[in-house]
Amino acid sequence: MEPSHLDHANLTIPADRVDDAVAFYRDALGFDLEDLDAYRAGDRPIFSIRLSATSLIHVRPSEEFDPRRGGTSTTSPSSSRSRSTRSSGSYRKQASISNARLAT
Repeated sequence: MEPSHLDHANLTIPADRVDDAVAFYRDALGFDLEDLDAYRAGDRPIFSIRLSATSLIHVRPSEEFDPRRGGTSTTSPSSSRSRSTRSSGSYRKQASISNARLAT
């Protein structure tokens, strides 16, 4: 396998650190942000950092952020969904593909 690019990655941050993330990724590093206004208006649960024409980081601010548990609390609905998805073979296959893309 010879991956050509990373389509997207997901990043969970503390909900009270959105301004810090914007300052770092947009202001310090110069990346374009997508859907930040929609996130702030409550229309979307995430916003994105555009890395290139084909690569994004999806940023999910979370009130239950816990770095000891991979970013979110084990009681949050999104982490429950993640746990059940992670147990499937398709997720493991996708994770290894994503890891391979990161390694190239």
